[in-house]
Amino acid sequence: MPTKKLAGFNKVITKPDDLKDFIDGLKWTAWRPRFIVLHNTGAPNQKQWNDFLAKKGNTLLKRLGNFESFYRVNQKWKAGPHWFVSQQGWLMGTPSTQRGTHTPSWNAISLGIETVGDFDSDAFDNQTRDNVIHLLACLHAALGIQPEPFELGVRGLHFHKEDKATTHKHCPGKAVSKPDVVKRVADAIVALDPGDHPAHVA
Repeated sequence: MPTKKLAGFNKVITKPDDLKDFIDGLKWTAWRPRFIVLHNTGAPNQKQWNDFLAKKGNTLLKRLGNFESFYRVNQKWKAGPHWFVSQQGWLMGTPSTQRGTHTPSWNAISLGIETVGDFDSDAFDNQTRDNVIHLLACLHAALGIQPEPFELGVRGLHFHKEDKATTHKHCPGKAVSKPDVVKRVADAIVALDPGDHPAHVA
């Protein structure tokens, strides 16, 4: 059982530009994922999450600490997912440049992103969706990978339920459409850095 605090689980970002700057500054030297796996938390669902934050003294950083304790103590894992995405912003779990734990088959080769909600019952609201898309776009761009074409266990954006070894057969939930997410991520990657060369001067 891991007794030391898990690496990471110590950063909250609430501004899109700050997230992009942070991810652009990462150095992928010790470990480099081949693709990204999208999850949902299930529990907490969105109401439970927002009820927690509404209580005096509770913060996103405190909630992140609760996640760390859950993976370390309850699950007895040596790492956890890499990011948690909520309506309020982005919470860093296991550092993106290190191997995490989030899906049975692909921990060694993929990044894991948890989306706050139970999207078999919660709506995949615009704010949560847009925050997920922005994170996915920043990570894909930084890694030089694309959400498609898809090849199971090899490349492209994966949904957790596509791991045949998982018991989470609906994750990230029926409200999350993979074709829609893939298209939005592809468009967002282009929009991150839309520059062009200057016109030639005669």
